[in-house]
Amino acid sequence: AAQRALAAGTGTALGSAAAAPQRRRASAAAAVGAPLPLRGLAAVSTAAGEAAQVRLADLHLGQQLDGTVVQIYCPAGVAVEVGCPESLGFLEVEEFGDGFPFEGPFSFKIGDQVTVRVLDVDPDATLDAGVPDAHGDHGDSGRLRLTRRSGSLERPPRYRADTSKPARLEPFQELPPGSWLEGEVVRMSNWAAYVKVVAPCGTAFVGILHDAEFAGAFAHEAIRGLRVRVRVLEIDTECRRLLLTLRAPLEAEDAAGSVWLAAVGAESQRARR
Repeated sequence: AAQRALAAGTGTALGSAAAAPQRRRASAAAAVGAPLPLRGLAAVSTAAGEAAQVRLADLHLGQQLDGTVVQIYCPAGVAVEVGCPESLGFLEVEEFGDGFPFEGPFSFKIGDQVTVRVLDVDPDATLDAGVPDAHGDHGDSGRLRLTRRSGSLERPPRYRADTSKPARLEPFQELPPGSWLEGEVVRMSNWAAYVKVVAPCGTAFVGILHDAEFAGAFAHEAIRGLRVRVRVLEIDTECRRLLLTLRAPLEAEDAAGSVWLAAVGAESQRARR
């Protein structure tokens, strides 16, 4: 359900981990149980070697912090206790490390120690994510976001869908076969990148770029805001999905054939057994 929500194009606010909060909390609770009562544990070392609290107003972009994973939200990311009494920090899946995050949120365990940098800090942020958990948080509160990526901390504004009107796929059906579109990566899960593309008429839609459709250096370079050239692979009007590829037409057909042959080979082996 979470994957379908992420794939719903401009009808879904992809830029917020608050999407489908009830499903997310149910998934997290089923997988890792209730959040651990770690609020207030310090993650900023003092000169005496003791832990100390830090306030949001005192944090700055790029500041390095040591923290503890206390909540897992699939597919959005993990919440990290960094010793801030006002908020947990949120480490989005696309900020787990450099490149594409093939390892999803469950590559972490409750209690894992992580070193992160401050990506965004906004003490006044109030994301509407439904009923708060035992910590008073919703996973991604919007107040403190973290990264484990190296390099620049510059990111474009998070994508916010226009939910006042339904997303339209029809303009993409009018594209000539094999047409290339300019797109922007707006979010990632551990199995796909979500790319905002715009039809010639100006209609925008967030399509799904499955990891099987990656090409070139994309897996190493993937980051929110990356500009890419993609083709429309499939338009699913029933599920309101736009499937994209980075591959040229013949390359995509060869890749599809390889997947089919692998499936046939596996079925033949099972039959022989």
